[in-house]
Amino acid sequence: MNDQTQKTSGITTIASAVIETIIIQTATETNGVSRASVHSSHPGAKLRIEGKTVNADVFVVLKAKENTNSVGAELQKNIARAIVETVGMEAGKINIHVDNFDCDESEKIN
Repeated sequence: MNDQTQKTSGITTIASAVIETIIIQTATETNGVSRASVHSSHPGAKLRIEGKTVNADVFVVLKAKENTNSVGAELQKNIARAIVETVGMEAGKINIHVDNFDCDESEKIN
């Protein structure tokens, strides 16, 4: 049998922790994001997987003076693309939670 026509069967399973890592990495690489906001209840992202659709709540800290809506929209776009292209699943609702802003000393309010 020709290698190109040979069929294999089986499944590929992706751990939810892997998807969380991809989402967090994508978020921290987005302009305007300082870091993921990590809590005891989540490592920066909470997932709900329904069939082949990934819904996510993503928690971030932005750099000072960034436009929250613009960065949020960019995060949603980048994370949705990463889910589709890297994981091969569909992106559902991508909710962005801005927990804080990181300011350097010169930007802090006294």
